[in-house]
Amino acid sequence: MKLPVLRSRCRQSQGPETVDLHTQLESILDCVWRAEKMWRLEDRISIALRDERLAGTGTSRRDPKGQMSL
Repeated sequence: MKLPVLRSRCRQSQGPETVDLHTQLESILDCVWRAEKMWRLEDRISIALRDERLAGTGTSRRDPKGQMSL
């Protein structure tokens, strides 16, 4: 069964081609995985910036193993 290509911000289709459902699923999963990768990167940057601000005040929220304390 062929369906029209799903259009997304991750991949733009060229023309009125159709692809199978498996290819569409792969494309959707790729978009989700890329978004999650960016969210993790943004989280790490936010934590690093917060730690830098806390280090400037002489306090830290990390335990000796480098993990965040709650």
